[in-house]
Amino acid sequence: MVYRRISSDMKECALRLWEAGWAKEDVCSVLTVSRSSLYRWAQIFDEFGSVTPPPSPMRGRPRIIGMAAMTTIKEIYARNSDAYLDELQWHLAIHHDIVISISALQETLVRAGLTRKVLHKIASERDEARRAEFMHSFICASLWSRTCWARCYSQSPIYPRPALLSRGCNEQGGISCSACHSRITGFL
Repeated sequence: MVYRRISSDMKECALRLWEAGWAKEDVCSVLTVSRSSLYRWAQIFDEFGSVTPPPSPMRGRPRIIGMAAMTTIKEIYARNSDAYLDELQWHLAIHHDIVISISALQETLVRAGLTRKVLHKIASERDEARRAEFMHSFICASLWSRTCWARCYSQSPIYPRPALLSRGCNEQGGISCSACHSRITGFL
């Protein structure tokens, strides 16, 4: 007989019929179950009081990093938020005897909610005039040096053309910088 999942109410029904005096062969033929299944359900019922055993307490893969090591990592990040993964790897190897790869350590930290974020200045601390001046000089310099920092071609037609560079269709073949509205010619 092939393996099939039998519901717990059908197992209970089989045991009740057997206890009511039905012959084992009759119960097995009516419910189309094997005799060994009937004996196994009776044994599980005697042991646990239910026809289904409780789930195993050992589920899933064992974790490489235990709670003590994770607490230590959280303390390290609280004191030194710019610690690198190789430093954490070294600390775990020396102090906790845990050998773990950097990719597994990163995955464990992400699962624990300890992600690394790029630090930026708060918007209120930014100097908008200096930022606008830098962006203007960066755009104009990239146009003069024939490098394009914006995406001109993409893999999919859903991307719109970048707003900072607009290629003009003029007789000189130049491009225009929309930040300063100046026209640069001669290199297209």
